[in-house]
Amino acid sequence: MNDLNSTKALSWTSVLDELAKKATSELGKSYCLNLPFAQSYEHALQLQKQTSEALHLFDTEGNIPIGGLRNIKKSLEDIAKGIILTGVNFLDISSTLKSVRNLKRFIINKLTEDKELYLLVFPLYTNQDLEIEIDVAFSSDGTMQDSASQALGKIRHSMRQTQQNIKDNLTRMLQDSKYKNIIQETIITQRNGRYVIPVRAEAQSSIKGIVQDQSISGSTVYLEPMSIVEDNNKLARKIVEERVEIERILRELGEKIAPDIEAILETIERMAEFDSIIAKAQYGISINAKKPHINDKGIIDLHKVKHPLLIKQRGEDNVTPIDFLLGKTFDAMIITGSNTGGKTVTLKTLGLCVLMVKAGLYLPTKTESEIGFFEKVLADIGDEQSIEQNLSTFSGHLININSIINNADQKSLILLDEVGTGTDPTEGAAIAQAIIEALIERKAKIVVTTHYGELKTMAFHFPSISNASVEFNVETLSPTYKLLIGVPGKSNAIYIAQRLGVDSKTIIRAKELLKGEEQDVAASIENLEKEYKKLITERSRFEELNYSLGEKEILYNQKFEELEAKKKKIRDNLYESFEADISSSMEEIRQVVRDLQRDKNSQNAENSRLSIENVGKKFKNKYKNQLEAKVIVPKDDLEINVGDYFYLEKIRQLVQVISLKDKKIEVQAGPLKLTIDKSELTKVEGKELKQRVKSLKNMGISTKIKTAPRVQTESYRNSFNECDLRGLYVEEALEKVSKFIDGSSLTGANTLYIIHGKGSGALRNAVRDYLKRTSYIDSFRSGETNEGGEGISVVYLKG
Repeated sequence: MNDLNSTKALSWTSVLDELAKKATSELGKSYCLNLPFAQSYEHALQLQKQTSEALHLFDTEGNIPIGGLRNIKKSLEDIAKGIILTGVNFLDISSTLKSVRNLKRFIINKLTEDKELYLLVFPLYTNQDLEIEIDVAFSSDGTMQDSASQALGKIRHSMRQTQQNIKDNLTRMLQDSKYKNIIQETIITQRNGRYVIPVRAEAQSSIKGIVQDQSISGSTVYLEPMSIVEDNNKLARKIVEERVEIERILRELGEKIAPDIEAILETIERMAEFDSIIAKAQYGISINAKKPHINDKGIIDLHKVKHPLLIKQRGEDNVTPIDFLLGKTFDAMIITGSNTGGKTVTLKTLGLCVLMVKAGLYLPTKTESEIGFFEKVLADIGDEQSIEQNLSTFSGHLININSIINNADQKSLILLDEVGTGTDPTEGAAIAQAIIEALIERKAKIVVTTHYGELKTMAFHFPSISNASVEFNVETLSPTYKLLIGVPGKSNAIYIAQRLGVDSKTIIRAKELLKGEEQDVAASIENLEKEYKKLITERSRFEELNYSLGEKEILYNQKFEELEAKKKKIRDNLYESFEADISSSMEEIRQVVRDLQRDKNSQNAENSRLSIENVGKKFKNKYKNQLEAKVIVPKDDLEINVGDYFYLEKIRQLVQVISLKDKKIEVQAGPLKLTIDKSELTKVEGKELKQRVKSLKNMGISTKIKTAPRVQTESYRNSFNECDLRGLYVEEALEKVSKFIDGSSLTGANTLYIIHGKGSGALRNAVRDYLKRTSYIDSFRSGETNEGGEGISVVYLKG
């Protein structure tokens, strides 16, 4: 529960206005302006996860595709009532369905099934067949195309032919010299839906025909010559047929959508919610917000938090951050000090942060903060309610506070601004204290602001209460907006009066009238402020030292990484040299063997043996120390898959896994197959693996194993692997397909989607004949029902 007056008092609607600006659709904006709050701690965590996942996608992908979402609720309601929609209405439905399909495909492709955004989009309704049918039926301006149906295409073809016959007939008349003095103007026009020519009124009897209209002056009549009457009649009949066919198609499309109206409505509601999640992520980026830790214990520990609306108004650098602590050692805070000292801003900042967390928003903090989930946020701030209800300030506050007390519990955060004001100060302070005590009894978390000095002493009688004040610069006579927790505030009235030039006699008298006890309290507060500032200075010094140590740690890690990189480079260079020497040594050995094969006497054999030994000694001496080093992965952590390479110590050779049998592993070592234990393997990684594989190849040892037959895997359909040929002539279409396939084969695509439409089948047959002749193509098939059926060919390229 969040009382409407409370959210209004905290300017929550202003935050929602800023949030709505980040939405991409009208549906999303509307959702943002009526953003629901989490109803439980678990729900709040869920909303925060959604925002976190959206931010991660922006960080890794750059954008989230949700464009094209339209508000089609009215259109769906009209379909349910049997009202026929316009072409523009249907295009909006198609655009929305495309938006849903693109987003759903993107999220399912990028996220795992356990992610919140995956769970949100997975049930969304999609219907690509309907999209295609609508897109085929209408042009971009909503006009129905000839391709909407075979019957409509024939009707319009006949209409165009008839129109052309009429125009040809009339053109011949206009160009005939015998009608030169009869025709008023050489134009063909229409009257009453029939083609006519303008004829001089006095000469109309010279041409047999029907007068359809005349000019205002009466000097011109618009004549339908008898030679075109039958064609005009035919055209009129075709226009009626066209209108009937268009209405039939529109009605049929509506009937196809009707059974799924509820599913589509649910889908666009989820899409609006998704748009609001995108808006939350974007809004968080705009105010440099951080992810807070949410707890269910009512603990608030905010670090360097800023009022989100002030960031927008003043700029982030011009807003003073505050630290706030509540719910650990104390459950109530009384913020005292002079008026216009920034107490209300502190109160509103806290309230907005709690509401933002309930709505799944990040907080404008410099470092991660902790904040509790509160079921109720109840606030009494300002005098708007009492003004609206024509009540006194005091009465208005009391009515609101009474409601707050009745609704408060241990899961509530209560924010009261200038509690007890608007009446006699003594009685007002007493009522304020009683209100605070009543709320403490209800175990609510409480933050109140006041300028009543009497409330400062409550912290000495109630361990659950802490004093606080907003620092005031008496030199500039302005608040610094820094919250001083543990230090009660003071009004500074006498000092301010002195700074403003009130005469010294009046100042002295004011000090005399101030009770001795009050003077002592004021002095104590001043001493507390001084001690607090000393502590703040020490804390700042500690934070700077801690930051410096952190910087040094980062520098150390960088140096360590640089040393590791240098070490790796040295070893990589060593392996390159190692391989080169292997090749050279192998060549020496091969030459010795060739010499031995040519001359087989015993002395030469002994010389050859010594030569080979010398090659080995030379090689061993050069790499004696380096040969002991290996890049390995601990055996306990080994992940073994078929096709992986490992080093087998007992044969001192690189082997490749060819099968896994229970706890045994079968490996290939050149021509040999061995069955071994996992513990015998050492994994080699990175550049060393490449070097060893290359060395095996140089020595004539195969590094390949037999692989399973190729399995066709389909890529997700997108604008890069989709080619739309609708509306093209066969020659144009085949040229476009040829370029499309050539380009796709270079990009490494494995699945292509060619849209040729159903129609007469001529374009489809031409495309598929071309595919059969193309060497790049492995196979192709007709689309599934949800892909477009016979209107699309799904093509698989060779690997």
